[in-house]
Amino acid sequence: MFEQFVKRPFHLALYRTGPYAEERSRFLARLVQEGRCLGRLKTLNWLLLEVAKRVDLSGDRSYTTDALMSVAEHWQRTRGSRSRSKRQARIAILDFVFVASSWMRSLGRSKEKKEELPYGEFLGEFFAFLREERGLAEATIRGHKHSLKLFLSWLKRKHIQLTAVSPKTISNYFTSAVAGRWKRVTVSHHVQSLRTFFRYAGQRGWCAKGIAESIDAPRLYTYENLPQGPSWEEVQKLLANLAGSSPLQIRSRCAILLCAVYGFRAGEVCRLQLADIDWKPSLPR
Repeated sequence: MFEQFVKRPFHLALYRTGPYAEERSRFLARLVQEGRCLGRLKTLNWLLLEVAKRVDLSGDRSYTTDALMSVAEHWQRTRGSRSRSKRQARIAILDFVFVASSWMRSLGRSKEKKEELPYGEFLGEFFAFLREERGLAEATIRGHKHSLKLFLSWLKRKHIQLTAVSPKTISNYFTSAVAGRWKRVTVSHHVQSLRTFFRYAGQRGWCAKGIAESIDAPRLYTYENLPQGPSWEEVQKLLANLAGSSPLQIRSRCAILLCAVYGFRAGEVCRLQLADIDWKPSLPR
């Protein structure tokens, strides 16, 4: 199995003689059958060996996510300066935990804490519906789960039964618990989760019908996330501060005018050379 991802004999020997080679090989074979791309499989192969070096599968020992996170953080510290930033280090840790958790689950060595959810009996049926009837991916279902957990926990704190939920209840929730904390995109995703749940809950008789249709989502615009440029008045003030005759002021004024008047990008201005300019004026015909 390892020869599919490693070609050099020295490296191939490391994977074949590394800890738990048979278990790693079986797990990789399953991933190949699932259709993972070769580039990702090479990374998983390397991470599996790193995980295998740091776990103990003797006896009946199992691992929680918290325990694997501790292992991953220690692994990252021992790597020295291989990661160039804190963000990259965090991504590496999460990838390590993801691979380790998936492998432990396949081996039956995962010991996850059971999460108690409000109205768990309803949510279990709802998530099964999303998974089996709607065919949603697990990542999408986790997003619904996160949104519903926040809302149903709020209901529980307010001592409101699911059967008593009304459009006014939903409005109070967004006003008291959400307003001012989330951006409109986050609120929109949250609304979609609530609509999906209450549409199903109304059909099942868990609450009044029509609640899903009463939940309004904020309006989203196609280009709203694009950065907004300064106003022309602000550009003029900036140019006024560069009205001197020093080389730095002349160069800066020219660069700002190219961006503000002609719409040059910053990279285009930085790469601009004298040879790129046609110095001969065009004569009228």
